[in-house]
Amino acid sequence: MTPAATFALALLATALAYRSAFRSKDLERRTALGFALLRAVAVALAALVAIDPIVTLDERPRDPARIAVLVDTSRSMAIKDSVGGAPRIETAARLLGPGNLLDRLGTLGRVELAGFDMATHPFDPARPDARGDASDLAGAVGRAAAKVDAVPLAAVVLLTDGCETGPKSLAELTPGVPVYPIALGSVEDAFAGEADVAVTDVRCDRDLAVRSTAEAVVELRASHLDGERVQVQLKKGDEVLAEAPAVLGPGTVSVPLRFVPRETGLFELEAVAVPHPRERLVENNRRSFAVSVASQKVRVLYYEGTPRWEFKFLGRELKKDARLSFEAVLRTSGARTYEQGTGPSTPASLPATREALRRWDCVVLGDVKSGDVKEQQAKALIDWVREDGGGLVVLAGKDSFSPEGLVALGLEPLLPFGLQGIQATSGTFAVSGTRESATHPAFAGISRLLPLESAWVPGPLKPGAQLLASAESPTGRFPLAAAQRYGAGRVFAFASDADWKWVMKDRAEGGAELFVRLWGQAIRWAASHEETKVDAGAPVLATDKKVYRPGETVRLRLRGSTADHLTIDGETVPLLAAAEGPEGVFTPRRSGLHEASVAAASCAFFVERAAGEFDRIAVHEPLLHAVAAATGGECFDATTASRLPDAIRASGRIRLERREHALGESWVVYLLLVAALVAEWILRKRAQVTT
Repeated sequence: MTPAATFALALLATALAYRSAFRSKDLERRTALGFALLRAVAVALAALVAIDPIVTLDERPRDPARIAVLVDTSRSMAIKDSVGGAPRIETAARLLGPGNLLDRLGTLGRVELAGFDMATHPFDPARPDARGDASDLAGAVGRAAAKVDAVPLAAVVLLTDGCETGPKSLAELTPGVPVYPIALGSVEDAFAGEADVAVTDVRCDRDLAVRSTAEAVVELRASHLDGERVQVQLKKGDEVLAEAPAVLGPGTVSVPLRFVPRETGLFELEAVAVPHPRERLVENNRRSFAVSVASQKVRVLYYEGTPRWEFKFLGRELKKDARLSFEAVLRTSGARTYEQGTGPSTPASLPATREALRRWDCVVLGDVKSGDVKEQQAKALIDWVREDGGGLVVLAGKDSFSPEGLVALGLEPLLPFGLQGIQATSGTFAVSGTRESATHPAFAGISRLLPLESAWVPGPLKPGAQLLASAESPTGRFPLAAAQRYGAGRVFAFASDADWKWVMKDRAEGGAELFVRLWGQAIRWAASHEETKVDAGAPVLATDKKVYRPGETVRLRLRGSTADHLTIDGETVPLLAAAEGPEGVFTPRRSGLHEASVAAASCAFFVERAAGEFDRIAVHEPLLHAVAAATGGECFDATTASRLPDAIRASGRIRLERREHALGESWVVYLLLVAALVAEWILRKRAQVTT
């Protein structure tokens, strides 16, 4: 018999026993009902003792599974379009507050609560805050899934708007555990019908020269403000470096801002569209980026062995670059040469000693063969790159890529790809960047590469080289652009001599801008060697570049010391043995300036704020639903989140312990039985009821 049936029979038996008390006119009906209820409870408890039913309950085990609860604390979570017009982060805190999800999830397993933006950090629902510069969903989930713990991870609960700005998309992740997103924010853009101006992109070279004119192109997107004007500013802190008006309209509006850096170092700049009076959402009116300002122009020597179109177009563009001190030597015939440039005294040939080469930061080596470069010059060039940290940019050519070219000169070891068996090919080749090019300084700001009409198919990449661009031929893809470290120096190589046609034939498609940007950035990357030389006896610590994107891995190389660790912002980073000296790997967890030091060496690098935090305002439901489906989880929103614990329980990954309890043997039942009888007896004595 069930406890409910037992209590019903007890209540019936008590009512029959107290029927005379109910009829009595001297006893209040409420008092009579109290007597009956106490007697019914006592009889029911006595029946439970006699029947001794077994109750089975699912209880949390002694060693429960883990449930990771991750709360997005990036700036987009402060948008007020959640339930009741509340900020998204406050809705997340309310869902996790006392008596809600955290307590209910705690009955299933060990809950691990954390917030995240660029990195994972503690989160307090009583003090929610959304100020993070990035929303690295993939990084947060990946770190939770990869955490080493004896207790298995059963689920990841993700409270977010899905507007990710990390280096990797959550859709690319395979965490091996169900992900349960709770989508926060409006499904449709709550601000879609309102006036708005957004800074969608800023194009600016990250490497600048002090006191040289630079340009930042700010791109705006506006809604419901056609024909209106706003002021666009470029700022460094509170200082306005440049400003110009913009007339808004449909599509994207580009606003060029020219400025002159007045001091050297690493700086964060900000492009700002001054808010229009009708705007309500102003968080997307600004975008930050970082620049490195050098103390002097990059000194470039271009040595070309063959009169050709490449020399004409490349020399013309490099000469116009205000950040370069450019000199060029062209061998016209025999020993005759033609010199040009902006430097103080252009040499008549390629220098034959390391000391002479130290005048330049980068050498651009054109189409040369053994007659154009002597053995002593080739040896000096190798030593200058390897020992002095010189930069080398190698251009393709029929002579240089022939057996009598770079191979015969002994310069082939400098290249990031082999030249043995290299073959010329012609046609129309589609060109595309690689994953490594997305973060390489030589390809910064280059989103699309144009086709080429001829190229060389080189040998395989060498160990440690980076493939930055490849071309598609009828027989498959082959390396086109590659880079590598060589000793203390850097080498960039390009396996086509048809890129000048981008300027001549593809100008309408942006070919001229692509040509100038690619070669300018490649030269500046190659020239970015350490100013302090190991020859001077001091250790040198250097990074691959000065400015990094959020989530990008920073590689630091130490030369002239055998230290086993370095320090970055007070954090110890181990140094591991590598071919070119000890190397450390560091992933920044915040934006801004970082200082690294070891022994007597130090260097600095800057991590930009994440771009695009407000490019998408509405919650990214498709992404969150897709991730939930792919991992075996389920997606919820603020109104359905109460069903989350039941969904996790039903997943089968929570192992609750099933325990049986004999109610008749419980001391609680006996205690309640005695309490009910004593209470009834006391009330009967006071009411002088004998029945």
